[in-house]
Amino acid sequence: MSNSLSDQLLKAGLVTQSQIDQSEENKQQQKARAKARSKNHKADKHKNSNASGRNATSAKSSTFAAKKSSGKEASDLAKFYQQRNQLEREEREKEERLKREAAARRKKTRKQRLSTFMSPRSSSKTLPTVNCLSPSWMANAA
Repeated sequence: MSNSLSDQLLKAGLVTQSQIDQSEENKQQQKARAKARSKNHKADKHKNSNASGRNATSAKSSTFAAKKSSGKEASDLAKFYQQRNQLEREEREKEERLKREAAARRKKTRKQRLSTFMSPRSSSKTLPTVNCLSPSWMANAA
């Protein structure tokens, strides 16, 4: 009964010794990461209490980037957050681009209106002048 589960699985032939060794190494690495993470969390918590909300977000993103760069494949949740952030960034960029395009169109139409208003009119486009004081006009009005 004193045999561990790994010893029992080894005796049954369900796992190899190298698999057991590898799982033990992974457990030790996880413990070391958890210990380091708890130390970092305490330090980050202290830093973030003094920092503004924007700095706190950047500190979180930098710890996320550090975890991401450790070589371990990202979890499904991390992938989801990454995709969501990318989608939100693309949407913001699209909105900004549309706003810039609309502003450019408004500016262009404003310039066109000003140029047509300020430009001298050609003789073919001028309206005929009516002399309101002429007797012919008064005769037509009566």
